[in-house]
Amino acid sequence: MSTQDKSYVTPLSPTVMARVKRGLSHIESLEHEVATWARESTRIVHRKSDDGRRFEVEIQVVTPPPSNEWGQIFGDAVHKLRSALDLWMWEKTKEQSKGDIEPRDVYFPVCTSAKAWRNWKARTAPYLEVHLVMALRSFQPYLHKEVKNNALAGLHQIDNIDKHQETIDIIVVPESIADISFTPRGSTAAERRVSMDQLEIDGETGGVILKVDFEQPPLDVQLPDSFRWVAAFKTAAGIHNTSDSLRIFAQAAQTYPMRAEAMAAKMKAEAGSEMRESDDDTTDDDDCEK
Repeated sequence: MSTQDKSYVTPLSPTVMARVKRGLSHIESLEHEVATWARESTRIVHRKSDDGRRFEVEIQVVTPPPSNEWGQIFGDAVHKLRSALDLWMWEKTKEQSKGDIEPRDVYFPVCTSAKAWRNWKARTAPYLEVHLVMALRSFQPYLHKEVKNNALAGLHQIDNIDKHQETIDIIVVPESIADISFTPRGSTAAERRVSMDQLEIDGETGGVILKVDFEQPPLDVQLPDSFRWVAAFKTAAGIHNTSDSLRIFAQAAQTYPMRAEAMAAKMKAEAGSEMRESDDDTTDDDDCEK
């Protein structure tokens, strides 16, 4: 948002912010659950080959992670953040509508197609001032090429999956391993040569996560004796850190409503009382699927 637009920014209501904060609180809960599981249910084992040239680090899982329970925590966070958007939309509708409101018509638009936008516009837009409708349209995912990197689209998609299809599967992965330290047997290049291979492991079963091979057996080696585990979830786009994703979603739940309101206020101020419904001419764009 530009410096010029900031003068039009209206803070979110305490009720909307309470939902955002509740969503954020689930991040801490999930991180605490994962840390407790890692501390109580995993252990590190070091192994050394007979010739002293290979060292391995294995993570043993004593008790599999409670993925279903963690999926519920993640889903609760997503729902709170998505509902914060809908609550803000309800507040704006009550503020701007000049007639009775059908509650089922009111929801925050996150449209990945022109058809979805037209459906929302037919139901919710009649309750709103045209400036806000135009502002909301401007950042709809279907108008932007990078839908897969759109925070609104991501929040909307995961909320729908968890609410209508299935609980999001949560997996745990250890973070990148810090450099090991060792004392070489001599000073030649061969005696100092070492290769490390970090492997992917399944948090359900554990396994060897690090192999270190030396050209010549070192005098001593310091291997990692602990790992920080993080929760993650899978989508078609890859594996995503749950905490990072929820923080991005929480930022979107705050930024987009304020951005829409600021844009609407700015357009209204610039147009004065001459703004007409015909100014929202989206026929060409919205009649074409993107």
